[in-house]
Amino acid sequence: MKIYRKTFFVILLLIGLLTFNGCAKNEYREFKVQFNNIYSKIAKSVDTTDTNKALQDIKSDENKNRIKELRVLLKNIKDKVPEAKKEEYHVYIEWYNGLILLKEASYSQWNEYTFIQKSNVWTEIAVLNARKE
Repeated sequence: MKIYRKTFFVILLLIGLLTFNGCAKNEYREFKVQFNNIYSKIAKSVDTTDTNKALQDIKSDENKNRIKELRVLLKNIKDKVPEAKKEEYHVYIEWYNGLILLKEASYSQWNEYTFIQKSNVWTEIAVLNARKE
Protein backbone atom coordinates (compact mmCIF):
# COMPACT_ATOMS: atom_id res chain seq x y z
CA MET A 1 0.00 0.00 0.00
CA LYS A 2 2.88 2.40 0.81
CA ILE A 3 4.39 1.88 -2.65
CA TYR A 4 1.10 2.85 -4.30
CA ARG A 5 0.80 5.91 -2.10
CA LYS A 6 4.35 7.02 -2.98
CA THR A 7 3.79 6.31 -6.66
CA PHE A 8 0.53 8.25 -6.58
CA PHE A 9 2.28 11.18 -4.86
CA VAL A 10 5.11 11.16 -7.43
CA ILE A 11 2.59 11.10 -10.30
CA LEU A 12 0.67 14.03 -8.78
CA LEU A 13 3.91 15.94 -8.31
CA LEU A 14 4.94 15.34 -11.92
CA ILE A 15 1.53 16.41 -13.22
CA GLY A 16 1.75 19.56 -11.11
CA LEU A 17 5.22 20.40 -12.39
CA LEU A 18 4.27 19.78 -16.00
CA THR A 19 1.15 21.88 -15.64
CA PHE A 20 3.09 24.74 -14.04
CA ASN A 21 5.73 24.57 -16.75
CA GLY A 22 3.02 24.67 -19.43
CA CYS A 23 1.43 27.70 -17.75
CA ALA A 24 4.79 29.46 -17.63
CA LYS A 25 5.31 28.83 -21.35
CA ASN A 26 1.83 30.15 -22.14
CA GLU A 27 2.41 33.22 -19.97
CA TYR A 28 5.72 33.86 -21.69
CA ARG A 29 4.13 33.43 -25.11
CA GLU A 30 1.45 35.98 -24.16
CA PHE A 31 4.15 38.32 -22.83
CA LYS A 32 5.96 38.16 -26.19
CA VAL A 33 2.79 38.99 -28.11
CA GLN A 34 1.97 41.94 -25.86
CA PHE A 35 5.54 43.24 -25.80
CA ASN A 36 5.89 43.06 -29.59
CA ASN A 37 2.53 44.77 -30.14
CA ILE A 38 3.39 47.66 -27.83
CA TYR A 39 6.92 47.98 -29.18
CA SER A 40 5.58 47.99 -32.73
CA LYS A 41 3.18 50.84 -31.90
CA ILE A 42 6.06 52.86 -30.49
CA ALA A 43 8.27 52.17 -33.51
CA LYS A 44 5.55 53.13 -35.98
CA SER A 45 4.83 56.37 -34.12
CA VAL A 46 8.43 57.63 -34.29
CA ASP A 47 9.71 59.56 -37.30
CA THR A 48 13.12 57.97 -37.67
CA THR A 49 14.19 60.15 -40.60
CA ASP A 50 15.15 63.06 -38.34
CA THR A 51 17.01 62.75 -35.04
CA ASN A 52 15.33 65.73 -33.39
CA LYS A 53 11.86 64.59 -34.46
CA ALA A 54 12.56 61.02 -33.35
CA LEU A 55 13.60 62.21 -29.90
CA GLN A 56 10.47 64.36 -29.67
CA ASP A 57 8.19 61.53 -30.83
CA ILE A 58 9.58 59.06 -28.31
CA LYS A 59 8.76 61.55 -25.54
CA SER A 60 5.06 61.84 -26.41
CA ASP A 61 2.70 61.06 -23.53
CA GLU A 62 1.37 58.08 -25.47
CA ASN A 63 4.84 56.62 -25.97
CA LYS A 64 5.86 57.33 -22.38
CA ASN A 65 2.84 55.29 -21.28
CA ARG A 66 3.69 52.52 -23.71
CA ILE A 67 7.26 52.39 -22.40
CA LYS A 68 5.88 52.13 -18.86
CA GLU A 69 3.67 49.24 -20.04
CA LEU A 70 6.76 47.47 -21.41
CA ARG A 71 8.53 47.92 -18.07
CA VAL A 72 5.55 46.38 -16.24
CA LEU A 73 5.42 43.46 -18.68
CA LEU A 74 9.13 42.78 -18.24
CA LYS A 75 8.86 42.99 -14.47
CA ASN A 76 5.79 40.76 -14.24
CA ILE A 77 7.24 37.95 -16.36
CA LYS A 78 10.81 38.10 -15.00
CA ASP A 79 10.44 35.24 -12.51
CA LYS A 80 8.28 33.16 -14.86
CA VAL A 81 10.58 33.01 -17.88
CA PRO A 82 11.23 29.40 -18.89
CA GLU A 83 14.90 28.49 -18.69
CA ALA A 84 15.08 27.94 -22.45
CA LYS A 85 13.80 31.50 -23.05
CA LYS A 86 16.08 33.43 -20.66
CA GLU A 87 18.38 34.63 -23.44
CA GLU A 88 15.41 35.78 -25.52
CA TYR A 89 14.03 37.62 -22.47
CA HIS A 90 17.31 39.52 -22.19
CA VAL A 91 16.92 40.63 -25.81
CA TYR A 92 13.58 42.18 -24.88
CA ILE A 93 15.31 43.96 -22.00
CA GLU A 94 17.85 45.35 -24.49
CA TRP A 95 15.02 46.60 -26.72
CA TYR A 96 13.45 48.30 -23.70
CA ASN A 97 16.79 49.82 -22.68
CA GLY A 98 17.17 51.23 -26.19
CA LEU A 99 13.82 52.99 -25.82
CA ILE A 100 14.91 54.36 -22.45
CA LEU A 101 18.12 55.68 -24.00
CA LEU A 102 16.08 57.51 -26.66
CA LYS A 103 13.56 58.79 -24.13
CA GLU A 104 16.31 60.26 -21.98
CA ALA A 105 18.29 61.75 -24.88
CA SER A 106 17.93 65.46 -25.43
CA TYR A 107 18.43 67.21 -28.74
CA SER A 108 18.76 70.55 -26.95
CA GLN A 109 21.99 69.18 -25.41
CA TRP A 110 23.10 67.47 -28.61
CA ASN A 111 26.21 69.63 -29.03
CA GLU A 112 27.41 68.54 -25.59
CA TYR A 113 27.13 64.84 -26.42
CA THR A 114 30.25 62.87 -27.21
CA PHE A 115 30.52 61.10 -30.53
CA ILE A 116 29.86 57.80 -28.77
CA GLN A 117 26.68 59.14 -27.13
CA LYS A 118 25.47 60.44 -30.49
CA SER A 119 26.35 57.11 -32.13
CA ASN A 120 24.34 55.24 -29.50
CA VAL A 121 21.30 57.42 -30.14
CA TRP A 122 21.63 57.06 -33.91
CA THR A 123 22.03 53.30 -33.58
CA GLU A 124 18.88 53.00 -31.48
CA ILE A 125 16.94 55.15 -33.97
CA ALA A 126 18.15 52.93 -36.82
CA VAL A 127 17.24 49.78 -34.87
CA LEU A 128 13.81 51.23 -34.08
CA ASN A 129 13.32 51.94 -37.78
CA ALA A 130 14.33 48.39 -38.69
CA ARG A 131 11.82 46.95 -36.20
CA LYS A 132 8.88 48.89 -37.61
CA GLU A 133 7.87 45.89 -39.67
